[in-house]
Amino acid sequence: MDVQGHLEVRYRPAIDVEEVADLVDVQELLLVLDQEDGPARLAEIGRKRLPRPDDDSPNWGHVRQVAEDVAAFEDVLGDWTYSTQTQGERHQSATVVAAEGTWTLRRSGRSTELALDLAPRIDDEHVLAQLGIGAADRFVLTVKNPRARGEAGLDDDDRADYPDDLQAAFDGNRWAPADPIELLDHVGAEFLLVPVGSD
Repeated sequence: MDVQGHLEVRYRPAIDVEEVADLVDVQELLLVLDQEDGPARLAEIGRKRLPRPDDDSPNWGHVRQVAEDVAAFEDVLGDWTYSTQTQGERHQSATVVAAEGTWTLRRSGRSTELALDLAPRIDDEHVLAQLGIGAADRFVLTVKNPRARGEAGLDDDDRADYPDDLQAAFDGNRWAPADPIELLDHVGAEFLLVPVGSD
C-alpha cells in the first residue's frame, strides 16, 4: 500500500477575529487531502493543531466530508454570514491555507504511516508553530473502530458506518491501521495521529 496526493492544511479564524495571534483565535484546523486516482477527503484535527514530537499525548481527527473532487468542499471552506437574535449579524471567515504540499500513506510493518511534505503559505512563523506545522512530518495513523465503546470521540450517531468488509479490518480491536485506505472514505471515520518525527 502506497497512496499519495496533494494536501492543504487550512485553519479557520474564530468568529470576528481579523488576525490570528494564538490558538484561541482559531476555530478549527482542517486537512484537505486530494488523493491521486481516488477521492478527496476533508478532515478536522482535534486541539486545532498537528501533534508535535514533544506532546504528552497523540492527537485525533475525523473525516468530515468525502467527495470526488476538492471543489465539493468550497462551501465548507469559504466564508458566510448569519444572523442571531442576541448578537445580530455575524461573519464567519473563510479558511486560510497555512501550508500546502503532498501526503503519502504507506504500510510500515503492522502500522500505517502518514508522511507530509509541506511548504508554508503564510509568513507568520508563530502561527505556523501554534498549528504544529513543521514540528513533525511523519505520523503513525490508526483508525478507530466505530463499534468500540467506552472511549471518547464522536457521538455514536456521528461515527462512520462501515460495510461489513471494511469493519472486518478491525478484527474486534479498538484500533486498526488505515489499510485499506477506504477506511478513511467514510464521514465520521475517527483516526489518531502519533508523531514519528521529522526527516
